[in-house]
Amino acid sequence: VINETKKEDLESLIESLEKGKEKRVKVNKNSGILESITIIDEEILKSNYSDDIAVIDDTAMTNMYGLPVETIIVIDQEDHSQLLGYSIIPNKSENSFTNCFKDYLSLGGKQFRIIIADRLEAQYQSLIEIFPSTYIAFCLFHIRKDLLLHFDSDDEIIKRFYNMRKNPSLSFEYLDYLKFMRNSMKKEKGTRCLDLLIKRYDHWLPSCLIQNGLYTNFNSSRIEGFFGLLKGNYGHERGKISTVIKNLNNLCGVLKTQCYASYSRTISK
Repeated sequence: VINETKKEDLESLIESLEKGKEKRVKVNKNSGILESITIIDEEILKSNYSDDIAVIDDTAMTNMYGLPVETIIVIDQEDHSQLLGYSIIPNKSENSFTNCFKDYLSLGGKQFRIIIADRLEAQYQSLIEIFPSTYIAFCLFHIRKDLLLHFDSDDEIIKRFYNMRKNPSLSFEYLDYLKFMRNSMKKEKGTRCLDLLIKRYDHWLPSCLIQNGLYTNFNSSRIEGFFGLLKGNYGHERGKISTVIKNLNNLCGVLKTQCYASYSRTISK
C-alpha cells in the first residue's frame, strides 16, 4: 500500500486539502502507512442542518484496495442530500468505525439529532458509544432484506411487515407477532434475526421512529442514491484512493450547486 500511495501522490493531494479552506482533514498513519483519512466539508458543517438527521453507510466498491468508505449524508432545507463528510477506513471492525467517528468529532463535527444506519453490529456499537445523545434509527429497507434472507416473501412475517410499514399504528401488534413466532421457534433459521429485532424494537418500529421525530425517510435510500450517482458519474471501476477522494469532493460540489439553484428559484418567485 505504501508504494501505491507514492504512485498516487496522495501526500500532495492531502496537503492541498489541508491548506485549503473548503475541507477539514484528519489523517492517521502507522509507521508511515496510511490507515485512514476523514474529510469534512466546511460549508456543510457550518450549515444549520449539519446536526439534524444524518444517513450513514459504507461501500467498498469505490477503490482498488477494497477499503470501506464510510459516508455521512445530511438533508438540507430544500430536502436535498448533501455530503457532510466521509472516511476511508481499514475495515468494518468496531475499532475502525469508532476511530472514524472520533475523527469526525475531533474535526469539529457535531452530535446529530438522528442517525439512520443499517444494523451492522460493529457500526451500531460504535454509534451508541460516540453519539450517546443521538437517536439511532435502523433502515427499514435493510431490515426487510434481512427478513427475506430467512423467510419466504409470502410468509406472514413478511406480509405483516409490509402492512406495518404502510400503517405505523400496527407497529406494536407486529412486534407482538414477532415475539409469538419467536417463542414457537427453537433453532430454526431466522431466530437470531428475530431476537435482535425484538431486543432493539425501539430503533426500527415505525411508531417509535415517529415518536423520536423521524416522520419520513425511514430508510437509507438517500445514501444508496448517492453511491449510485457517484458510480454513474465517475464510473464503476475501482480507482486509486486519490481518485476516489477527488470524485467524492467533486460530487459534494455538484450537490451543493443543485441546492443553490433550488434556493435561487425559491427566492425569485
